[in-house]
Amino acid sequence: MKSKNVAFGLLLALLLGVAVSCAPSRKAYRTNNLLVKSNVFVYDADSVDVVPNLSSFVVPIPNTKFLGLFRLNLFTYEIGNMLRKDSKFKNFLQKSWGEAPVYADTAFFYKTISQFNQELFNQGFFNPEISFKTFVNNKNNAKVYYLVRLNEPYTYNVVDNYLPDTVISDLVFGGESETLIKPGDILNSYTLDDERSRITEILRNNGYYLFSKDLIEYVVDTNLLNKKANIAININKPINKEKGVNKSIDLKKYYIRNVHVYSNFDSHINYRRTYENDIRVSQHIPEGDTATNGLFYIYEIGKQKLRADVLLNSIYIKPGGEYQHNAVNWSSRSLTNIPSVRYAAISFDPVGSYNDSLLDCSVRITRKKLHAFSISPEVTNNGGRLGFGASTNYNNRNIFKGGESLQLTASGSFELQFGSTETQVGNLLHTAQAGITTTLFFPRILLPFGWGNMPGYNLPRTNIDLGFSYQKRADLYDRIISNVAMGYSWRSNNSKLSHYFSPIDFNYVSIDKEPILENYISQMKGSLYERQYTSHTLLGMRYSLVVSNQSDKKKKGVHHYFRVNAEASGNFLNLMSTTFNQERDSLGLYNFLGSPYSQFVMGDLEYRLY
Repeated sequence: MKSKNVAFGLLLALLLGVAVSCAPSRKAYRTNNLLVKSNVFVYDADSVDVVPNLSSFVVPIPNTKFLGLFRLNLFTYEIGNMLRKDSKFKNFLQKSWGEAPVYADTAFFYKTISQFNQELFNQGFFNPEISFKTFVNNKNNAKVYYLVRLNEPYTYNVVDNYLPDTVISDLVFGGESETLIKPGDILNSYTLDDERSRITEILRNNGYYLFSKDLIEYVVDTNLLNKKANIAININKPINKEKGVNKSIDLKKYYIRNVHVYSNFDSHINYRRTYENDIRVSQHIPEGDTATNGLFYIYEIGKQKLRADVLLNSIYIKPGGEYQHNAVNWSSRSLTNIPSVRYAAISFDPVGSYNDSLLDCSVRITRKKLHAFSISPEVTNNGGRLGFGASTNYNNRNIFKGGESLQLTASGSFELQFGSTETQVGNLLHTAQAGITTTLFFPRILLPFGWGNMPGYNLPRTNIDLGFSYQKRADLYDRIISNVAMGYSWRSNNSKLSHYFSPIDFNYVSIDKEPILENYISQMKGSLYERQYTSHTLLGMRYSLVVSNQSDKKKKGVHHYFRVNAEASGNFLNLMSTTFNQERDSLGLYNFLGSPYSQFVMGDLEYRLY
């Protein structure tokens, strides 16, 4: 790794030297003025509330600068032009590190103006004035400046809606503050599209299964004199394409009749033919429902059984209830939170035809392998010491039939030394270690009395971790490290907030030092090194909060990531020690399990901007 860094540094220095010394030669290869800067100036930006961002529509983009100082990639590309034609090194240099020069081309400038016009039209500025000016210095470097005058935008005057019935009207416009199209706002095609999404989301979450965005139609009447626009919102009827005949049908609510759950779906099985013999069918009536409202049918094959209560608690599509698109997303998200589930496909079929109002739902769950086992051997060479090690991992993804996962990992390794004076003559063992860790995962919050009840779409999880390891360093120490931790994690409904809380985080380190290490540490009192080789105990709790909009697909442009951590340790133990008048050791410290424990409160923050 060091040799690669040195080689890269030498090559970079060589390129810089050639770039500086051969500047006149480089320019001989340029066929036009080099574009070094593009700026956009909006004259009347103060006259509007929101100034359109036009910078992202500028083409072409000037060559990038290395560290904001000089165009290293361009220099590298032009150095390649000085080399022999068709050489491999030239191709490598130009394609891997180089960047072709970006020239000032009026064709691109006019393309930029065309894109400006289209973007401004989408945002309600129908009559902008746009021009550009270029400036070229004596080094053949060009700068282009785009001059934009927005002029008065078109605004909404009258907003009407022509909806099929009052039920839909009340759902969509029941609260005037919810609509995104209001008189006085600028006519904006992006806002119109957002309004389409808003209406579609409301209706598809209130039973209107066949509704889609393309059924919404806008009729806009503009007045050139006062720059006003009257807009009417129409909702068309969906088209039924059954049996090759296109026929419009009325918008209406659909209800779920039956929910068929294939808990271990296999596309090679004909479920209708094997219905009686190979598949166990369970009818589960949700609490509060009746048989006339429909049933849950759970089909199971093979040995991977998931308890019915786990499936029912993870599926939010209820027989007898209205169709809800959110319920589909929540069900898929909740099911895939189960470790043994690879993915879940949810589909709907009309009962009879779309003229009826009933749907049958099918939930096809594809499972992962129940058991997974792996072995990873390794051979190391650390400072001339030959080492051997191996780790084994076993995973049971449905150990209690409720989607719980058990993971066991056992590892061991040792290093041998030859001709070393660190240990006794003839003792080849330098270090040895062995350990085992266990993680038990539950796709829910484990708390007594039902306190941890949380919808599955919040991705609730409980982790229980146990670990034990033994380490030996010849003639120096024997160390035992053990840990026990329990943690809960969950997310908010919109996935922007993630929480992790660990009420128990216990670590115990016991070390038996040899005299040679004791003497060495005695000379380093108060150092971190002394702490590392001293028996101690940690018992605390942790909380972590992450706020991020990176998963928001509708969010464009800047993304934010914010994380805050808080951790406390030893405070409960100190309270118990002082309450019960525990005796201190010779150093004046309280002990737990024969070792001093740490007491602290700490936290940290992190913010990223993308």
